[in-house]
Amino acid sequence: MIAAVALGARAAMIGRPRAYGLVAGGAGVADVLSSMREDMVRTLRLLGANSVEELDASFVRLALGEGPIPP
Repeated sequence: MIAAVALGARAAMIGRPRAYGLVAGGAGVADVLSSMREDMVRTLRLLGANSVEELDASFVRLALGEGPIPP
């Protein structure tokens, strides 16, 4: 999700994890969303960014063997 936003996405879908939380009894949705938020905050800190607004394509690296990031 962070990579998608860094590459210019205005939003990213999170349907499947939310559905897992729903299956866990409804209260699980809040837990899943809280966990995802914590993961996003941690990732931003590891990248050295204070917010998603600071992200751009320079924060994204492709796996070996994949082509360059298109402009």
